Amino acid sequence: MVDCIVRMPSGGVVCRTEQRANVFLEDTRVSGAVAVRSGGPRIPASDSWTHIRRYSCARDHGVNLINGRATTDEIADWTRATSVPSFEALRNRHYRRTPSFEDEDAVNVKSYGAKGDQVTDDTEAFRKAIAASDKVFVPKGKYKLLGTLHLGRKTQLFGLASAFCSIGDAGPSQKLWQRIAGNKTFKIVTDEGADATPALSFLSVRGRVDWRAGGGSCMLAPSLLTVSASGGGRFYGVMARGGPLILEGVRQPASFYALNVERKGTNPQSLIRNCANIRVYFFKVEAGTINRANAGDANTPCRIADSKNIRVYCMYGVVRKLQDRPMLEVVNSRDVVVAQLKTFSPGRFPHLVELHGSGKYELPSSRTCALDVLIRGRKARKSCPPSYVAGWSLVSGTIPEWIEWVAQPLSAKELKALRVGAQRGRPRKQPPKDPRPLCFQELPGIPESSFDERGTSETDSETPDNRCGQPHSFRRPTMSFVPDRVSSSTTATTIGLAVLSNRS
Repeated sequence: MVDCIVRMPSGGVVCRTEQRANVFLEDTRVSGAVAVRSGGPRIPASDSWTHIRRYSCARDHGVNLINGRATTDEIADWTRATSVPSFEALRNRHYRRTPSFEDEDAVNVKSYGAKGDQVTDDTEAFRKAIAASDKVFVPKGKYKLLGTLHLGRKTQLFGLASAFCSIGDAGPSQKLWQRIAGNKTFKIVTDEGADATPALSFLSVRGRVDWRAGGGSCMLAPSLLTVSASGGGRFYGVMARGGPLILEGVRQPASFYALNVERKGTNPQSLIRNCANIRVYFFKVEAGTINRANAGDANTPCRIADSKNIRVYCMYGVVRKLQDRPMLEVVNSRDVVVAQLKTFSPGRFPHLVELHGSGKYELPSSRTCALDVLIRGRKARKSCPPSYVAGWSLVSGTIPEWIEWVAQPLSAKELKALRVGAQRGRPRKQPPKDPRPLCFQELPGIPESSFDERGTSETDSETPDNRCGQPHSFRRPTMSFVPDRVSSSTTATTIGLAVLSNRS
């Protein structure tokens, strides 16, 4: 749960579990709960609003990583909220209301001569409708468009659903991904600028979308999407089409909700390079699932390189046959947070590889990456990772000064003062188990030998759920909320949720 509001009667539990489970919360306000999970550490101020800055708990095979230092303990970082959370503000952070064809200022493209019969060239009719209003409705039909269609700074082009409304130019017999990837005669271009807020919603684009606007939204509009250096905004239900998904030089805040990248013949399948301020809320990936010889899809699903202030929440999928390639690779980047990284088919390949200068850290796919926080200063050294976490504040996207400082080379006196767990000189005896949440204790390091293993299976497993070699069509993620139980086999990422109930 990320940026959520949960209110319940006093004495409730946010996640009622029968055993220790994979649970992650960040920037979430809670009222009435005494604990995040059953049997977990108690929230000190259950009678008022508590700001859970970050909470991470994993099953026995899960690991929390802080700059390469590992722990299996829970991470609990919370404080009393200074104000009552605003439901309206929460909604506005994650959702923009899509227009309706019933809005008084909305126009219909058919009123300007569009036919939607897949034969008539409707390009000019669309241009006239866009010039007439900022809200342009596209009824059911297949609209043949050629050349370039420009969206104004506030143009909202919307249909009924991508299954009923399509724009662009391609053969009628092709599958959706082939129509989109093979189209080179049509593209949509948005206005450039941080204050540009166009919207593209509920229609299929048979061509390319060149997103240059610094704001706005793209809601369930499958296309061959490229985001330029000036681009940003909110993107819902994006699936990489016709090739890898590449974000390069993006500096405006950009959020992806339910991002899907799979079965690409390039390594990596998606690339975030030289970017900042990127958020991915649920990242569904696949690799090595095409069951034919030399399929070429056993590639790293995502690489983050030379970037900062990047968040990836819940990266799951069937990933296998990668050999030495990781599921996620982070190269020379800082202020990167990854939560809940897991393949459904563990093998000899690593879940995560972090490369920073000459240093390398690797986590095998046999262990779930519950939380990875990679924060390094400009002169950071791999030998000096912070091991004492107390009161961090990463939800704002800024690096606290003390973490920047800890990332620098420290003297023995400074290490002792900060209670850093790095051993220097003679080994000391391990202290008894501290029952307190992790934010009040030292992070015990797991021996490096624990992470040299390449997984438990000798060969990559074949799963019966992925026998089909054809590309999947995009599906909306489904989430089930059961009051009395959370199944450990169910995966869901919740963003911007307000829960007001009488049961937990």
